[in-house]
Amino acid sequence: MKSIFKLKANLFLLLALVMGAVCVPNKSLDAQGANAPYPVYDTKTVTQHGPYLLNPTQTGITICFYTAGESAAKIVYWKNGEEGAKQIAQSQKYGLVPVGKMHSIRLENLSPGTVYHYQVVSRRVLDLRPYWPEMGKWTNSPTYSFTTFSNSNSKTVSFSLITDTHEHVDWIRNYMKIIDWDKTDFLVNDGDVVDYAQNRQQLFASAITPLTRPLAHSKPMLYVRGNHENRGQFARKLFKYLPPIEDGKYYYSTDNGPLHFVVLDTGEDKDDTTSVYAGLNDFKQYRHDEYEWFNRHIQTSESLKSAPFKVILMHQPQWGFTGGENEKWTALANKAGINIILAGHWHRFGWFKPGEFQGNKYYMLVLGQHQVENVTVSDKFMDIEVKNDDNKVVFTARLDTKGNLIKSYMAPELRENQEKMLQRMKRSK
Repeated sequence: MKSIFKLKANLFLLLALVMGAVCVPNKSLDAQGANAPYPVYDTKTVTQHGPYLLNPTQTGITICFYTAGESAAKIVYWKNGEEGAKQIAQSQKYGLVPVGKMHSIRLENLSPGTVYHYQVVSRRVLDLRPYWPEMGKWTNSPTYSFTTFSNSNSKTVSFSLITDTHEHVDWIRNYMKIIDWDKTDFLVNDGDVVDYAQNRQQLFASAITPLTRPLAHSKPMLYVRGNHENRGQFARKLFKYLPPIEDGKYYYSTDNGPLHFVVLDTGEDKDDTTSVYAGLNDFKQYRHDEYEWFNRHIQTSESLKSAPFKVILMHQPQWGFTGGENEKWTALANKAGINIILAGHWHRFGWFKPGEFQGNKYYMLVLGQHQVENVTVSDKFMDIEVKNDDNKVVFTARLDTKGNLIKSYMAPELRENQEKMLQRMKRSK
């Protein structure tokens, strides 16, 4: 009987010890040594796509890349000539370092007009256990460099713009050959990079990789969302691969030398209530918020007021679907003193002087498919050149800061279509 009682007592003691270990995990961790090293295996990450640079400003830039396996990542960067003062940037969301394949890390508090060098540093996360996750070894990319946008109005800035490539990789490759990268500081993509956003493989293969590879991990791209990027099952994941500066907003402003850019998102070209959207769009609220932001920006931005040239980048020339409020947007652009709007969407060229397009007081250039636009801006002049896909110059214009068109040229093949377009617009009034 005593032996049976003793056995029961030991069983109760054992059960108590087990329950204590389960119910008080912190004490159990302390007993095992919470700072015991986590396992690290001899495996390294492989960067499949990138790095590519987005959202450049005078004091910041976003570095994006895609790894073959689930990974954690950071950016090591330093000013030119200051390799001994390296800094580290790492994303966090809600206090957690992101673990995944797609990475975007924002560098902030940079110095304007400054060359920086950087490395992508990543490591595999083999098993994301609650304690002591199993990790791979750190992998460093080659060293790349970029230059932040300048805060000097005397700086001459040049950029190239393409639009509406709609998954035609051969077009993109040809445009990239036409662009003189030695004279181009950055690339503007004015939207509609896909027909419909279907999946990650499509987005990289038909848009991001052919667009950013010629930038050589060093020149940034300003991305303007087109209406076709809003369609398809992957549209709601686009921001992971082409992230905006601020979550939930593909509209913002940035300055570079004598240029002040207002990047606008013209949303869709039809009403939210159109059956094709099945009630899954709410651009009415989004565009209302964007309009309010633009209005505040006009009232409060000192850089907008002082910039020699003020440029709007947007996809749809007629502001997208606004519910009949196009004139409100035009009035706002007039109030802002915009010099020119650079747009796409029509798949054909259009050039409009002040007063020729729905009450505009600014110039508007609508770039067509099979065309490349090159723009050079000083504190006195903006020079615009458009080439066709045969590398032939078909349009040029020089503007001064007061809105004067100093000179221009339009090839005969464009002039005929332009005159027909202006006549149709007059008849429709």
